[in-house]
Amino acid sequence: MQLMKIRVAELFAGVGGFREAVESDGLRKRFSVTWSNQWEPGEAKKAGKDQSANKVYIKKFGEEGHYSDDIHLVTGTDKPLPKALLNIEMLVGGFPCQDYSVAKPKNSSKGIRGPKGVLWWSIEKILRDAEPDYLLLENVDRLINSPATNRGRDFAIILKGLQQLGYIVEWRVINAAEYGFAQK
Repeated sequence: MQLMKIRVAELFAGVGGFREAVESDGLRKRFSVTWSNQWEPGEAKKAGKDQSANKVYIKKFGEEGHYSDDIHLVTGTDKPLPKALLNIEMLVGGFPCQDYSVAKPKNSSKGIRGPKGVLWWSIEKILRDAEPDYLLLENVDRLINSPATNRGRDFAIILKGLQQLGYIVEWRVINAAEYGFAQK
């Protein structure tokens, strides 16, 4: 009996970190990335396919199923999501952390209302419309306490949104240095 592969959408793909994981030797038989997206607002003057991370992603994995434009063009409209995105069973993504990062002082961090923090709403729209069985998100630990003026509000909004969509949520803060990586 052949196992069915879990169809995965990778959001905010960067150069394909999640895809590298789910398509590694040990997992390739179980997962298949069927739709991906990478768009960097900081490089908005360039066409999506010409942006730095997209060039790397496309060179590594090809263009099939990859969307190189602003995710808001997919999720910010009243039209349905693309069929390949509607047919996923798992959504993965490291939604951009700049609005939560320790690289910014807490009082200037915009959290879920910042230019990258608002990407949570694209995730929520895809979850609502595609209803994948599984979700795996990654971010920085400051998300839990964001924003500084109302600590924990943003994470509470995200957790409540997931709960309202029927997801059972497990979360934790992981120190990458404890797993041999050169960062905390």
